[in-house]
Amino acid sequence: MRGQLTCGALLLCLACWTSLAQGAAPPVVLTEAQLKTVLASGQPTPLDALTPHGKRSFLRAIAWREKGMGGFSGTQLVRELNAAQIREVLAFFDMAAYAKAYSEKLPGEPLRLPAPSPALEAQLERFEQFANAVRDDRANAANATSMNQTTRIARRYEEEFSGAMETAALKRRPLGDLPALFDAAAIASNNDPDSQATAHVLALHRELSARGIDTRRSFDESVLYSLLAARRFSEAKMFVADRPHLGHRKIPAVVDTLGQGFSGRSLYDYDGSTDVLTRRAAPPPAGLELVMVAGAGCQFSRNALAALRADPVLLARLRQANLKLLTSPRTPIPFWYIAEWNAANPTLPLRVAYDSKEWSVIAEANTPEFFLLKDGKLAGHLVGWPEGGNAAALLAMLEAGR
Repeated sequence: MRGQLTCGALLLCLACWTSLAQGAAPPVVLTEAQLKTVLASGQPTPLDALTPHGKRSFLRAIAWREKGMGGFSGTQLVRELNAAQIREVLAFFDMAAYAKAYSEKLPGEPLRLPAPSPALEAQLERFEQFANAVRDDRANAANATSMNQTTRIARRYEEEFSGAMETAALKRRPLGDLPALFDAAAIASNNDPDSQATAHVLALHRELSARGIDTRRSFDESVLYSLLAARRFSEAKMFVADRPHLGHRKIPAVVDTLGQGFSGRSLYDYDGSTDVLTRRAAPPPAGLELVMVAGAGCQFSRNALAALRADPVLLARLRQANLKLLTSPRTPIPFWYIAEWNAANPTLPLRVAYDSKEWSVIAEANTPEFFLLKDGKLAGHLVGWPEGGNAAALLAMLEAGR
């Protein structure tokens, strides 16, 4: 199962499972079956603090795995609850360890927005299910084409939502529809930050602000995520400058040695001491090249990197295949993690792909993920790092791709 091997891009990476609390009231829920039983009983739960729409949204975003909850979205918690209520909901799922990340520094009052129309909520739910299914297909299919995930989700989004995102159409929408449309655009933007969906995220944010909604509860963070994932650093700096609650977010200075006219592939080097990103050309694709995409918050990625560092024979073989360690071209750059890793491993640096267009061949859904390229084209693909490691499969992929 994916939760045992990889970290999904949009879900929490959960590395451990704690024991069932004894005598808890309401009971701690560890499995989907337990949750269904508790909800069917009608007894009160911490979830009742959410609006009915918020509760439905939170519940359908849960990813269940064989061992229990594999991930969740904190969006509705941050939008609708206070800190104590967030702690109670996460304790209900035995996830109290994650409460601090969601309940600290909550700006303003919880939002109590109208629900979207039933038709739009159903449309959003179908799109969420489709996007999740595509990502699972991408993670589990060894022969998946590199752009399969990005293309399929983008096409579905355009078919379902693009007509609703025009400025005039947004102004006619009832207030309750705007957050649902925002969430649909955010899913598509997170999948492909260079797509039109990122512009839709910004347009919906402007409309929410124009309607007098306090966007500090989750909406501002989503906009900043989209801007940083799209490498739109200047816009991100301006966005943060007007929003003190985002002042803790690091946005580096950028030195572009190549310019907008550059054609090819490029990488960012990050200097943590000066907080500067420098864009440099990557060697043109020729022969074999092994690209490993690592996730900063993913324990499976950490395990894979530690295994490479601890096995000089394996590392030497991967270097022969021109190993490159990269962070995802479709997510914000994890500056702290890059600085930490590179300081400890100067001969095995972790670098940043410039953007998703130049590096379209690495359309990762989960981390860690390995892409074997031959003259720039995908020749092999390996997902995850199980408990016993994945070195044998990795070497077999290299041998097959020669």
